[in-house]
Amino acid sequence: MNLVIEGPKASGKSTISHHFIEKYLTTYDHMSSDSDNSLKGHLNLLKGKKGESLNHVIDRFSVGEMIYPNLYGREGKLNLDEFNVTMSSENTLYVILYSSSDQLLFDRIEWRGRNTDDEAHDLVSKSNFAFKMIGESLKYRENVLLFDVAKVGLKEIIKIIEDKLEELNRC
Repeated sequence: MNLVIEGPKASGKSTISHHFIEKYLTTYDHMSSDSDNSLKGHLNLLKGKKGESLNHVIDRFSVGEMIYPNLYGREGKLNLDEFNVTMSSENTLYVILYSSSDQLLFDRIEWRGRNTDDEAHDLVSKSNFAFKMIGESLKYRENVLLFDVAKVGLKEIIKIIEDKLEELNRC
């Protein structure tokens, strides 16, 4: 089973990812624009079998690849059909995070001592909105969980993910 964590900067992706890496002693990939974000690259990362324990945690993946190329003016490496193929992986749970409060994300970024200029705020706001919209369109799939991190704490999110992983592994 794979766990993919998606969301804007400062939404809690790495915190959640590290919990599962430590608990399951599993492999981890943090995807970026330099990663192999092609369909073949994504499918290679999604190998594994349904019913196995957690064997891979991926921080940023196909949802981000549908969002960030538009925001940063680069060519996307997945088209919509390829995106749908990755989202249909039977052995993967997708967790999509967003915040109903952009300010929460800005505060977290600032707390980390990172860039908080107007351009950075604009990019965070736009990506946050995009993750929410894509998440809303996908949340009815059995393998997708959507969380508003301004309303649900990370401990509760982790517990819900653990319960869902257990449920999916039993099926």
